[in-house]
Amino acid sequence: MGQVYPPGALPATYPRRDLGVVLVPRRGFPYRASRCIMVGMKSLTIHLPDELGQQLEELCRRERRSPEDTVCEILRRQLVLDRFHELCRASEPLAKAAGFESEEDVLRAIS
Repeated sequence: MGQVYPPGALPATYPRRDLGVVLVPRRGFPYRASRCIMVGMKSLTIHLPDELGQQLEELCRRERRSPEDTVCEILRRQLVLDRFHELCRASEPLAKAAGFESEEDVLRAIS
């Protein structure tokens, strides 16, 4: 996440155009409400189907995390997974050129 400053503690040199105020609700979630200014973060509004929204709420309660933190972590994991698959596809021709025909061949070579 970006740098977090309590209200009134923002450095005077920071450009004001990139500010956002985050309000975390008090009811419905077991985490404490906070009001802070987030620096260096993008804002995104999404609409979730009811079932997915309920699953997100349950996950947030279980992990005692805010919906924002939970969704950021899920997105971060998905981006890492997508990058991994992209690298696998890109390296496949190199592996075949080196004589590896399957994942089992690679596992045998490194075991």
